[in-house]
Amino acid sequence: MEGAKQNMEAFQYDDAIDKLKEIPPTAPEYKEAQKLIPIAQRKFTEKTEARLLDARRSFAKEAEQHMLEQNFDMYVKVSGPKDTIITFRYVLMSRPTVYQVINDSGFMGRLRALGFKKAVFTDGYYSTWNQPL
Repeated sequence: MEGAKQNMEAFQYDDAIDKLKEIPPTAPEYKEAQKLIPIAQRKFTEKTEARLLDARRSFAKEAEQHMLEQNFDMYVKVSGPKDTIITFRYVLMSRPTVYQVINDSGFMGRLRALGFKKAVFTDGYYSTWNQPL
């Protein structure tokens, strides 16, 4: 039980959950452990979501920088609840470009893995394509 509490104090919630689940029902601290498990699980989820949020924001900045280095004047931004929408704005965005990007399973898979829910491709003027992830 002490190890689990130390893990929680050190923000190592996944380790704390494992240790709490190992406590047998016959142990005197079992009841307390059962109360701590949902708390640790909630904190673990919050920590994971915070990391994904940071990763989504970083990805957008890095993607924009990468495209600029490749001589593409593309803007990439995140928006929506918990920054789960990524928007690619490029004045020469076209239907064939969007088709090619959407069918690149590696790229779209990475967006999904980062927790994005929707990708928006736009030329910034007349044409916009929305792709659920």
